This record gives sequence, C-alpha cells and structure tokens, in this order.
Amino acid sequence: MSGGPWTKSRTGFKDKTVNMKEGKYPWVVLVSRPKESNDWVVNTLVSEHRCVQSRTIKACNYKFIATNIVKQIESNPTIPVNALQEDLIQKFEMNMSRMKKQYAILRDYGLELMERNPVTNVKIDCYSEPNLNSDTRTFRRIYICLGALKEGFKANLRDFIGLDGTFMKGPYPGQILTAVGVDSNNGACSTATTVRHFEKALEELKKFKVKAHDWLIYIPPTHWARSHFSGRAHTNILLNNPCEVLNGKKIQGGRDKPIIYCLEYIREYLMKRICNFQREIDRCHGSLTPTATSLLDQMKRQAQKHKCIFNGVKTQVTTYWGDQFIVNLDEKTCTCRHWEIIGMLCSHAISAIWDKIKHGAKNVPELEHWVHPCYWLITWVEVYKHKIELINGRLMWPKSQCPTKLLPPKHVVQVGRPKKKRKRAYDELAT
Repeated sequence: MSGGPWTKSRTGFKDKTVNMKEGKYPWVVLVSRPKESNDWVVNTLVSEHRCVQSRTIKACNYKFIATNIVKQIESNPTIPVNALQEDLIQKFEMNMSRMKKQYAILRDYGLELMERNPVTNVKIDCYSEPNLNSDTRTFRRIYICLGALKEGFKANLRDFIGLDGTFMKGPYPGQILTAVGVDSNNGACSTATTVRHFEKALEELKKFKVKAHDWLIYIPPTHWARSHFSGRAHTNILLNNPCEVLNGKKIQGGRDKPIIYCLEYIREYLMKRICNFQREIDRCHGSLTPTATSLLDQMKRQAQKHKCIFNGVKTQVTTYWGDQFIVNLDEKTCTCRHWEIIGMLCSHAISAIWDKIKHGAKNVPELEHWVHPCYWLITWVEVYKHKIELINGRLMWPKSQCPTKLLPPKHVVQVGRPKKKRKRAYDELAT
C-alpha cells in the first residue's frame, strides 16, 4: 500500500474521498503514512459501533469447545451440561452448541463400550456422501445392544419383544428407539437401543406401518394368539406398555441431552436397574418368581370349584359355571389354550393334576414343575446375572482408526411457525 491518507472500515480500505458524514459505515478510521517514515499515523477515528453483534462464530467448533472444558470436566465429572454451556457462553460471549463435540468422538465411545462389555454390538450408520474422497461423514443413526442385555434375553426363554420410540429434543431432532422384552417376573427386560436422525424417520415409519398392516390383514384376529404366540412368547400381552413405560418415564431425562450423554443416561439407568432386580431376587424363596407364584395361587383357588372325569388318557373338566374343557397332561395342553400360550398352568390343568393324584397316581410332579421354565426362579437369576460393565472417562477411550470425521446430522426445522409467546396457564387466561 502506497503512502497517503486512506480510510478503513469493516469492508476494507477505501479512498479518503468517502463521505463519512453519510453514516454509511458503522465505524471509520483515517490513517496516513508520511513519505519519510514507514509508520502509519491515525488521523481520524470514529469509534462508534452501531452494527448488530453476531454471537455465531464458525471458529467455535468441537475442538475449541473440548479444549476449554477438559479441565472443568476432569475436576467435576458430574457437572450438568446446561451449567457447562452457560459458563462457556458467559466466558466467550458467543453461542455454544452442546451437540458439536459429541459426534466427533461418537466412534471412540462405541469402541469403549465394546471393549468394556463383551459381545456388545455398536453400529454407526452415516448418510451416503456424493464425494467418496471427502474426509467427513454425516451421522444418521447408531445401534447399541449391550452384551449383558443380549445374554439376559437369551436366558429369558421368552421370544417376545416390544418396540417403541420417543422423540429427542434439541437442535438435531431424532428418535430413541428401544426394544423391550418381558422377564420371568413379567417385568420389562430391555434389549437394545437405537438413536436415529429424524430427517427420514417418518418416511421409514410410514413404510413399516404399511407392511405391517398388509401382513396382519391376512390373519384372522381369532388366530393371532394361536399362530404367533403359542410355544415361543409365553405371554398374552397385546399392548406395548412395558416399552412405553421405559420411553415415557424412565429415560425421559436423557431426551434433551447431547447424543453421548443421552446414551450414557440410558446405559446407567439399565445398569442400576439390573442391580435393583438382583436385590429383589436375593429376597425371593421358592421355585417360582413372585408374580408366577401369585398367578398360580389364583388358579388354585379357581380349580377347587371344578369337577373332573378321566377317560384313561385325557381329563374332562367342568367348571362351576358349566363350561367344559379337555386337558391332556401328557401333551401339556388344554382346550382353553391358556397353558400353551402363557406357559402358566390354567385352573383346568390344576384340577386334572389333583384328580390324577386323588385316584392314586404315583410320581406326579409338584404343580410348579408343570409351569414353563421361563417362570422359574432360577431362570430369573440367569437373566440378571449378567452385569453392564462400567466405562472410563473420555480421555481414556480408544481412538477410532476410521479415516473420516463424523459430523452432526443436518439441522431440521420443525414443522409449523416457531412459538414466540409462552403458554399461559388456565387461570391466567381466565383473568
């Protein structure tokens, strides 16, 4: 730049002929460099700053955030995310996204989970990239099945899974999808968790509903239980209540957290839940679980009012109300189908067993032996003997060797006009 007076504004250096009185530029500085010197001299300075401040800065990426929060997290690992975010906002006076730093280390988190928890499955899926040479990939979804939950489901002896989802909150809308089974005590038994970005979730859900509907319409409703529950699920549950309870109440606190904190919230809840079940199991006595014992006692009271007729192979059972059912103890069946579908003795079968003992049959097993093993106490012990292992802090996680960097999903603007006013209570509207 040659000598002579110039004006400098936020748009760059301009000639001194610019009319500063028009107020075209928010701030102006007039400088010059004498011919005999290499130093610049400020001749005029208009320091008034009238432009709108922007708190969004591109340099505020996950690396910058991580560098400035490492010491705080190390000294206070339980610091709330909201408090950490607010502290950074006040310190640097710019917007801080809680989500940015999470996706970059998501692969490291998955490696730590698999290393500490044997037979754990972690799958991360990304959106397809038009440029295959790109060094970044955009997150789409993550699937996690902890080894302890997988082994517990195998030991459960009930092939029943309920699927449900709940919406996440924050700048990257998505869904938390959970798979929940039923344990030996008819309690919810979690199996797997999936978090997926919401951009294509509705489209996929609609396709799934269409396929499920096309599959169900060809099965008469009276045959659903007979065709798809008998012999494997050992339950008559037709509602998804166990899964809805998990999503609606138990993991509610993790929905607004960044993705890793959300997954950790779910993992820690399941880890504590297994410990709670273990304490309950330690207090149990007998051969059946508490719920199974209660159901069997209920059936015993009903069986006392039945009458039986034995033909040498099968037993005809007549109830107090005049209904008749046929029980085959050799095949463990009853025409009411309760025993086959549920796995729990029906009152008719109990009455037939008592009638067999009454007529002098020997070596007849106790009633608990006729109940399906999925209700046995030893099965319940096997389900929860597998523990979810603890994991180290982020600084000790193994580093992923994947050559691409994982980016957050694209921000999705929610449907409808954003609300600017708070919701008023009913008594406020009345006044």
